[in-house]
Amino acid sequence: MSNKLKSAMAQVGFGLKKHSPTIFIVSGVIGIGVSTVFTCKAAIKAKDVITEYKEDKETIDVHDSDDEAKEKELKDLTKNVVIDVTKIYAPSVVGALASIGLIVTSNHILSQRNVYLAAAYSGLSKSFKFYRKNVKDEYGKDIDKAMLHGIKKKMVKKTVVNEKTGEEEEVEEEVSSVESNYIDDQGFEHSPYSKFFAEDNPNWDINPEMNYFFLKTAQNYCNDILKINKHVFLNDVYQKLGMPITKAGQSVGWVYDPTNEDIDSYIDFGMEEAILNGLDDEPVICLDFNVDGNIMNSLEWSV
Repeated sequence: MSNKLKSAMAQVGFGLKKHSPTIFIVSGVIGIGVSTVFTCKAAIKAKDVITEYKEDKETIDVHDSDDEAKEKELKDLTKNVVIDVTKIYAPSVVGALASIGLIVTSNHILSQRNVYLAAAYSGLSKSFKFYRKNVKDEYGKDIDKAMLHGIKKKMVKKTVVNEKTGEEEEVEEEVSSVESNYIDDQGFEHSPYSKFFAEDNPNWDINPEMNYFFLKTAQNYCNDILKINKHVFLNDVYQKLGMPITKAGQSVGWVYDPTNEDIDSYIDFGMEEAILNGLDDEPVICLDFNVDGNIMNSLEWSV
C-alpha cells in the first residue's frame, strides 16, 4: 500500500472520528424517522392479520363442537398470530432500538470529550494562575496587570489652570496606556474573559468616580448573589455590566465554597484605569475577572 493511500485513509479515519457524534446523532434521527414509517406500514399489515384471526376464531367457535379440540386450535391460532405480528413489527422495533443506540452513543462521545476538555482546561488554568502568582511574587501586582493587559506607561500633555497665577499651562502627566489593536469588539484579544469598560457602555459616566462607584456596586451585588446561589456565571456579570454575553460565559464563572483552597470564593473585577492609545486617548477601565474556570462540572444540582 502506497504512502499516499495510507495518508488518505488516515485522514478519512480522523475525519470520521472527529465528526462521529454528528454522524451518529444524524443517523439516529433518520433511523427514528424510517422506523416510524415502517411502524405505520406494519400497523396496516398487523390489522389485516388480526382481522383474519378474528374470522378464523369465529369459524372454530361455530364448526368445532369438541371443546378440547377447539381449545387446541385456538391456542395454535393465537400462537401463529403472535408470531406473525411480531415478525411484522420486528424491523421497526430493531430499527428504533438501533437508532436510539446511535443517539446514546453520540451523547456518550460528547460527554467524554467534554470531560477531557474540562480536564485540559483545568490544567491550563492552574498553570496560568501559578505563572501569574510567580509574576506577582517577583515583580508585584502592578507589573502582573500591566503584562496581562498590555498596559504601558505613557507621558501625555495636559492643559491645567495654575492655582497661583490663574493662567492655563501645559504639563506632562504619566498615564497607563493600552494599545487599541489589543482590543476587539469582545474585549482583549489576548484574554478570553477580560473586558474594557468605556464610553460605549450604557452605564458609562463622564465622571470617573461614578464609573468606579457603579463597578464596585455591581461587584458587591454579584458577590452577594454568589453567596446566596453558590455560583455565578460570567455571562451574569456581563449582563449586569451592560456588556455582550459570550459562548465561554455560559459555562465559565465562580463557585462559592470557602472550604476549597483552589478557588477564591469571591468575585473580583480586577479594575485598572487606562487610556486607549490610538483612539484619541479614550479613557477606559480594564476589567480582569478572577473566574474559577468551567464551573459546570463543579455544581451540585439539587431539586
